[in-house]
Amino acid sequence: MAGATDQDIFGAEACQSVFRFTDGVPRLINVLCDSALHIAFARASPQVSAADVAAAAQEPVWVDAVARARAPAGSTPAAEPAASVQAPPVEVPAVSPGASLRVSLRGKPVAVLPLPEGRFTIGRASDNDMQLESQVVSRHHCLITTAESVATIEDLGSVNGLMVNGKATKRQALAHGDQIQVGEHLLVYETAGSKSITV
Repeated sequence: MAGATDQDIFGAEACQSVFRFTDGVPRLINVLCDSALHIAFARASPQVSAADVAAAAQEPVWVDAVARARAPAGSTPAAEPAASVQAPPVEVPAVSPGASLRVSLRGKPVAVLPLPEGRFTIGRASDNDMQLESQVVSRHHCLITTAESVATIEDLGSVNGLMVNGKATKRQALAHGDQIQVGEHLLVYETAGSKSITV
């Protein structure tokens, strides 16, 4: 539809991952591949990788599609408890193994939170994985999806938008040291084995 010709947009490993996640169900293939294409585009790649497919399988639209296709009628996934960063701790902990978010509020360190594989939501509502108490933060502001060491951040239709390294963005892959502005909170994305950044 977009005019691509004679291109192997989905590599062999990516195709195998699509089948593994969807069991060959056409409706699920469409949803998963659409998200995987967006993720590959966000990192400026001409080809969708198996990691892109894995990241797409953590997207809210995929989770909803699977729930509709496979879950019993009327069932909804249980929400995990949110990690609140409303009050600064006495001491900022060291970065834990793996990726993490170093959080500061108006220039003052608040916390360092480990960033798990899968979906990690950020917003004002209590059902987010990270709850930010601020009127300028939307209820569900943004989402970080991590799969196979690739982290992608996406704006969830927030009122005031999402800034990464001083530029407005809807979706992009994260690299060590990227600074994410969510209202008055600054979140610095850090990966294991790299030097910490003072904010």
